[in-house]
Amino acid sequence: MLVGIKNGIRINAYILSEEDKIKIRETRITCPACKEEVILVDGIKVITHFRHKPNSNCQNSGETQEHIKMKVACYNILKK
Repeated sequence: MLVGIKNGIRINAYILSEEDKIKIRETRITCPACKEEVILVDGIKVITHFRHKPNSNCQNSGETQEHIKMKVACYNILKK
């Protein structure tokens, strides 16, 4: 998922700076749907996003990279 919640504020993983990514890893971020804790995933082969911890019961977990890429494309189009 591209969005997580930190202290009631929506955080968009896709637009985080490198400095913010480091800070985010030190705080508790939750899923907007189920309120379970999520972690930031950032790599060369994947778009920066949040994912649930293993054994999550959230119905919204498990988005594919293709799904996340389409969300990013929509975000970029609508941002203009």
